[in-house]
Amino acid sequence: MAIGMARTKSSQVRCDRSVLGCKTCERLEFQCSFQRDASRAVGQYVPRLPPKRRGATACLECRAMKVRCSGATPRCQNCHRRDRQCTYPSSSGPTRPALTRVGKLSSPTTSTSIPIANDDCTHGQSEFSIPRPSAPSSPSDEVVSSLLRDYFDRLYPLPSFNFLHKETVVQRRSETTLDESLKLAICAITALYFGQYKSEHGAWAQQSEQLILNRLERPSIFLIQASLLTIRYRAGVGQFPRAFILAGLTARWAVSLRLNYEHSGLSPIAQEVRRRTFWSLYLLEDSFCVGLKEFELFDSETIHLQLPCEDEDFHDERPVLTGFLQPSKGLEPEVLGPRGAFVKLAFIRRGIMRLNRRTCAKEVSLSELLRSMERFQADLHRLRSRLAPSNQYPPANPEDLHWHPRYATLHMSWHQCHCDLYRIFLSGYPESTPHVAVERMTSSERVLMKNRCLGHAELIVMVLSDFVHHKDEQHMLEFDAAVCAYHAARLILFGTYTGRDNAGLPMQMAINKAQLCLDVVTRYFEFSAHLKPMVTRHPAAQEMAAIIGPSSRGHGGSNPLSTPWYLARCVHAPAPRHPQSPAAIGLCGRQP
Repeated sequence: MAIGMARTKSSQVRCDRSVLGCKTCERLEFQCSFQRDASRAVGQYVPRLPPKRRGATACLECRAMKVRCSGATPRCQNCHRRDRQCTYPSSSGPTRPALTRVGKLSSPTTSTSIPIANDDCTHGQSEFSIPRPSAPSSPSDEVVSSLLRDYFDRLYPLPSFNFLHKETVVQRRSETTLDESLKLAICAITALYFGQYKSEHGAWAQQSEQLILNRLERPSIFLIQASLLTIRYRAGVGQFPRAFILAGLTARWAVSLRLNYEHSGLSPIAQEVRRRTFWSLYLLEDSFCVGLKEFELFDSETIHLQLPCEDEDFHDERPVLTGFLQPSKGLEPEVLGPRGAFVKLAFIRRGIMRLNRRTCAKEVSLSELLRSMERFQADLHRLRSRLAPSNQYPPANPEDLHWHPRYATLHMSWHQCHCDLYRIFLSGYPESTPHVAVERMTSSERVLMKNRCLGHAELIVMVLSDFVHHKDEQHMLEFDAAVCAYHAARLILFGTYTGRDNAGLPMQMAINKAQLCLDVVTRYFEFSAHLKPMVTRHPAAQEMAAIIGPSSRGHGGSNPLSTPWYLARCVHAPAPRHPQSPAAIGLCGRQP
């Protein structure tokens, strides 16, 4: 019987034991051992085995467990998910083991609370295995090393990009275990920011996005980090609807991995990587949904996570108490670091924008509006008072201050919160509030609100000017700094035009300040499709250029008497909508 089953046994199919020849061999066109030559002895019969239809590509660990192997290198999906050493036989792949020291970073972040397809029992898994990028689209080792250095030296200090742990990424890169989608995303966003490899970074971003979507049902911390960078890239090149949808997917992945909760069982580095990844995703909302509840990625009530710590504590692996987004969530430290303060400012500013939208929709009475304003003023004052003396502005010792980009962006954002809070009371300003109750305010109260708004706008320009004069050439600015600078320029020009004296030094000073703001936006964000409407295509920007152009070309300055007409057109032109608009328009076909 063993001889009779030789063919079917070698092919691992059932033999029907028909003496004249089994039907299985007939169907598969095999030479059945029952149909052997009768002249030969049974012991002399050697069946001709069928050729193998496919090669063995599974790693040794998957073979031992008898599960389907993705065949990915240097570590297959099963070994990566289980944090096991992955070894391939020499004939089918590399035999080196994969890195396991830092693999523990992703292991606790794998979701166990949601139904995710199991690779071990899913048929057709090879269709979802991670494809290896083709050689022409993948950056070389030298290019990757160069772009990684630029990322950590220049982009990493910004709040939107500080979620990676440098030592871990560098080690994984040197040992070829860095997640491929994350590597490609880092290269794409860095090349975009610094104008490098212009003909290639689009292909890198596409490769990264494809790898991300291929793992749609298998989220991990690396997948979310790669998605964050890819979203920033898509928004930077003007593909807002694509970035908008990918942001929603990334938020779902973050919740499925419970990144909005603390995970006390992890090392300090792993905990902080989780926090920073989540908060970077939280800050991403400012690109899509300022004041729009229906576009928010997270409800603040569902966030039970500490704020990010400072870089020194992160790199030294020191567990510290940083507080929460809302004080009711837990203990609060006496001193608030700049990283955590920037996140809290984003939370306060979104509340102010929601208040402005409700006021414009006439859903808020004047008494409720004033109470809300007092509450926001108290929140902003409390936040600033909790900053360390070295993080206050203006600095006590300017010569000893290191003008870090996050320092400038933090204080510009703080003053912008006040501008957003008070500008609804500016008569004649495009973003003012056409509210009957507001119109009934006394003239002295409205003058007070106007002076506060314009005063904070001038302080934004002052912070920006100090940064420009003290900055390191390697420094970059957060995207929010460009938004603050643009609106500050418009407010200053508005204040000059509507003031009592439109001639002489105040006019020229306003033009110079607007010039500084537009220069900074153009210099640091020339690549960004986010900001092109602010710089080139929008009527307000065009009128600002009409004012500033003659002044910058003539050493003696432009004739102040010729500028009010341009100023009138500039300050009465509505500002371009927030950068979430292209995404909303592209998806919904209407203004949000």
